[in-house]
Amino acid sequence: MSAARASVNREGKPLTTVHFTCPDCAQTIEVNDAMRETILESGCPVCTATAAEEDFAVTCE
Repeated sequence: MSAARASVNREGKPLTTVHFTCPDCAQTIEVNDAMRETILESGCPVCTATAAEEDFAVTCE
């Protein structure tokens, strides 16, 4: 059996996960930095509603 390990970056710090929740359709998706920028520019990938910074939540894994 293998032990579970927390995900860490190259510096040994915990990785963060960013989730986008659309204010209109309520769809929630995990995003990376490039996807986050695209959503801010183009809107929700599901319904195209305008997205804002407050629609993203950062959590540590």
